[in-house]
Amino acid sequence: MFPMLAATIEFEWSNLWPFVILIGISVLIPVFLSICRLKFIPVFVVEIVVGIIVGIIVSKSETIRNMNIFGEFNDKGIFEFNALTAGLYSIGMAILLFLSGLDTDFSVLKTPMKKNHKTLNAFALSWILIGSVFGVSILGSLIFIPYYEKVWLGIPLMTVVFSSTFASLVIPLVHSENLHNTTIGKIICTYSTIAELLSIILISVLLVISHHSKLWLIIVFIAILVLTFLLKKYSKINVFKDKMEGIVFLGVRMIIFVLLACVIITAQTGVEFILGAFLAGMIMRATKLKHKTAEIFEAIGYGLFVPIFYLLVGISIGVATDFANPTTLLLIGVLFIMLVITKAPFLALLKWYPARSAIPTMFIVSSTIIVALACEHFHAIDHEFLDALVIASALTCIIPPIFFDIDKKYGTSRPKYDPIIIDPHDIEKTHSEH
Repeated sequence: MFPMLAATIEFEWSNLWPFVILIGISVLIPVFLSICRLKFIPVFVVEIVVGIIVGIIVSKSETIRNMNIFGEFNDKGIFEFNALTAGLYSIGMAILLFLSGLDTDFSVLKTPMKKNHKTLNAFALSWILIGSVFGVSILGSLIFIPYYEKVWLGIPLMTVVFSSTFASLVIPLVHSENLHNTTIGKIICTYSTIAELLSIILISVLLVISHHSKLWLIIVFIAILVLTFLLKKYSKINVFKDKMEGIVFLGVRMIIFVLLACVIITAQTGVEFILGAFLAGMIMRATKLKHKTAEIFEAIGYGLFVPIFYLLVGISIGVATDFANPTTLLLIGVLFIMLVITKAPFLALLKWYPARSAIPTMFIVSSTIIVALACEHFHAIDHEFLDALVIASALTCIIPPIFFDIDKKYGTSRPKYDPIIIDPHDIEKTHSEH
């Protein structure tokens, strides 16, 4: 007798309902924004808000709650995602961090200015601002000590949150306003890139310390990433060049392999997957990945998994947060104000720019979200406080972009500093002459 050549496969298609519902919602949101012409609101913020609404409905409706579509409440009354949604949440966050690393623009970290070139040094000024913001953030983190379950970890963690910036939102906004070649634009882009990079590194260091990670495994992992970078950048072998695109899409397969391998390895070291995903993205960026290959993967990430991740973030907040509680609303407001106030060192720009440029700049660099989401993996902060922090962070991604676009004279320097400031209007004048 020969064994059966094929195993019997049984699959309940109804198990995919959560996936289908989440995809359906993610399709409707951009359609709604397009119809209402709400271009100033980032799509991912609306996804979080819609997720919160869904979460509130799930928590309030006993019928829907009993269906366990996205998860269920355990014996302690804490909502837990089911296996499918938990997997989608983790994959979505890993891809988001990978794409953040992939979007990191290292070119702004270079300072090609000559010694005799009389322009404001955006690179040096950005580092001074980062140091100042970090100092203010330390003071801000001390205010919320009662909400820390582990004070020794909560203080540095909140310091990183307050000093961070969401470069993947800020830099495209600067480019869309055609400010990237101006002095003010270079300051924003350089600061945002350094701030996001440092925040991920510091978060990873805190994870290593708090999780008692195996340091030697992390060193081996980083060594593997460096080796991958060197092979990809300096190897002249073109055997697989014709397979990188077309029906095989070898490049996309390699990205997925590197991402998942990095995530799994870092999870084994105790750092979970935050460091692995972000570093994998940075390495892929440094290897000068083909633009078309990167676009295909970005379409998969931003088109499918990342929206589902944001929706699930909202659902977890909506289920756990009591928005009828005035204390909760007050906490959200205080955290939002603190996320902006910690960027007060940017008011130093008033030396070179009028208030109509310095204040919107302070607002736009306060935009942050990724680090706040990563805080969940530390179990060092009160859950209610953490939900309020995520909502406040989402608000920083809505309100600052509105202020950033209100004045078309943005970026014009004070008259006596015109010789050292690259003005946006001068660039427009040059383009028009050509």
